[in-house]
Amino acid sequence: VITNAGGPGIMATDEIIAADLKMAAISEESRTKIKEVLPPTASVHNPIDVIGDALAARYKAPVDTLLEDDNVDAILIILTPQLVTQIEDTAKLIVNSAKLAKKPIFAVFLGGKYVANGLMRLWDNRVPAFRHIKEAVDVIAAMYKYGQFLKHRTSHTENKYISKYLNKGEHKDILKKYLKKEESALPDKYSELLAKEVGLDLPRQVLAKTFDEALTFSKFIYPVVLKAPSEYITHKTEEKAVYLDINNYDDLKSAYLNLYNLLVNKFEVKNPTIIIQEQIRAAEELFVGANRDGNADVYSDEMKGFGHLLAFGKGGIYTEIFHDIAYALANSSREEIEENFIKTKVSRIVQGARGKSPLAFEKVIETILSIQKMILLYPEISSIDINPLLVTKDRAIAVDLKIFVKE
Repeated sequence: VITNAGGPGIMATDEIIAADLKMAAISEESRTKIKEVLPPTASVHNPIDVIGDALAARYKAPVDTLLEDDNVDAILIILTPQLVTQIEDTAKLIVNSAKLAKKPIFAVFLGGKYVANGLMRLWDNRVPAFRHIKEAVDVIAAMYKYGQFLKHRTSHTENKYISKYLNKGEHKDILKKYLKKEESALPDKYSELLAKEVGLDLPRQVLAKTFDEALTFSKFIYPVVLKAPSEYITHKTEEKAVYLDINNYDDLKSAYLNLYNLLVNKFEVKNPTIIIQEQIRAAEELFVGANRDGNADVYSDEMKGFGHLLAFGKGGIYTEIFHDIAYALANSSREEIEENFIKTKVSRIVQGARGKSPLAFEKVIETILSIQKMILLYPEISSIDINPLLVTKDRAIAVDLKIFVKE
């Protein structure tokens, strides 16, 4: 860390330690070189303080020296606008150093509008520059973690977990029919097959082609829910394509006709199928999903893409508003998934908050693991969306499952 103000240098040190990074131990040789060109009051230990009256040139020797110091992996330069500070000239110096450096150089220019021109010069030359110290340190930490991931990862075919399930689904031929360059929704009847294959807990339901079929299913299990299949409408709530709390023949008839007419008249579906489900009273609504980075061959040895990213957290119609979601890559262990789920606020409710009885925490984790298994069995799946996953004290039920496939 090189700074022209002691306070920001201390702040940077605190953030670096909090991010599980290490302050470099600058070599004796480097400190001697730097000491020769800095004022006697300057600090040559890390963080290096070039003092508030530093002109642009005073940054050069520390930067050049630390780029040659084997103990230093990255340099963070902090500038605060003081009476004589040469903001744009300092930015130019950083740009020139970054172009030749074999180590990453980051800059933090504090001072809002007073340093705006300097930041613009850094950004124009693609030097990572920030307005806040924490932002810079967070980026350095993320880059380090990604570097460690690249360093230690194995090929997908060498990964025992991935190779155990990869492309071994029982219904591969079905998915081939729907594979296109553009993402397409898998019909609900096939989504149900894949769900049962991996052990997802589903509500009792039927895909009814006639009202009589809907009635036969419903009359012994009221209340029920009517909704449009995902291949017709992806976002059902917005289109008023979901009917809840149906308790009798008249309610069923009315909801069925309304939904049938919506599908025929607005969405131009001929002879539509309608889903009828048992209605489940749940204590909490969660979201579980996945998105694929790369194409359907992402798990081949070429490794072009990360594969699938799992997402899980608070569900329901306000998922995007709460934004209480955690993530994991699709080769995560049970322990890693639990650890990430616990980072969400809703996990505290599932585990029993404010004296409430705990819900089916283990069933939630098993659901996430089942989705992870499904996307490895069928890497053709480009995205999955369970919203909501209804959680009771002993179940986690996927009441609305959408699966999309893509080449």
